[in-house]
Amino acid sequence: MSRGSAFVALVAGALLLAPSGFAPAAAQSEFHGKTDVYRGEPTSEGTWSGSWMYVSRDQRWALWLREGPKGKVEAKLQYQAQGAPETFETDWTGTSEYYLGGTPVKFELKLTRTTPEKLEGSWNWVASFPDSERIETAQVSLYRVAYGRSLVLDFGKEFTRIVRRGARETKTTPLAAWGFTKVSKRHVSWDEMPW
Repeated sequence: MSRGSAFVALVAGALLLAPSGFAPAAAQSEFHGKTDVYRGEPTSEGTWSGSWMYVSRDQRWALWLREGPKGKVEAKLQYQAQGAPETFETDWTGTSEYYLGGTPVKFELKLTRTTPEKLEGSWNWVASFPDSERIETAQVSLYRVAYGRSLVLDFGKEFTRIVRRGARETKTTPLAAWGFTKVSKRHVSWDEMPW
């Protein structure tokens, strides 16, 4: 028996002896064959108030939540791009107008519904330049997971990103959900975040 055929026989034998549930992880997932993002199981544990952070290779977000009048949760965000000179901070209404390359840009996270388990609202981000434009819109929901120590910002299935460059327009509807980690029950500054 050659070395190659001995190796094949060894691997085949190992697969035959493996438990019957042996299969690639994707095949065991309830999302097998579908495109989706795992978001975690919502929980009512924990509190909304405090400082939350999200980091990816492209961006950093700080999210501060507090209880406002009549029990409605208010949000304040700060954004910093990792590879571009774009940064802004909203007020407690979730709105910011800032300049990018001398052009005004508008961002808005408007929370419209508050329950003990979920926050709902809209996401609008518009940057219009003379020869290009970027527009993001979504109906979002925020909910706590992982014993209330993590928060999911779920962009839902109607998240739309439109990018125009000259006469060319690209419209995408990506599946997106960001996982924020609770940093503190108090409102810590951007510089105190454990980036």
